Amino acid sequence: QPVPAQAAMNPAAGSWTCPNCGQVGTGNFCTNCGTKRPVLEWTCPNCGQVQTGNFCTNCGTKRPQ
Repeated sequence: QPVPAQAAMNPAAGSWTCPNCGQVGTGNFCTNCGTKRPVLEWTCPNCGQVQTGNFCTNCGTKRPQ
């Protein structure tokens, strides 16, 4: 019989992979090497500017979910 996949093998929602060492984590810093979690960029659907915060700094549009 095949062995069921372990839950640890599937990264949890909200997790990220460290660009420095490849460790999967869920906090703000990598638990293996201490690298800060990368900030995800998004493009404002209203004006097209690339952003990193929760609101567009150009037009004020809220970050899409």
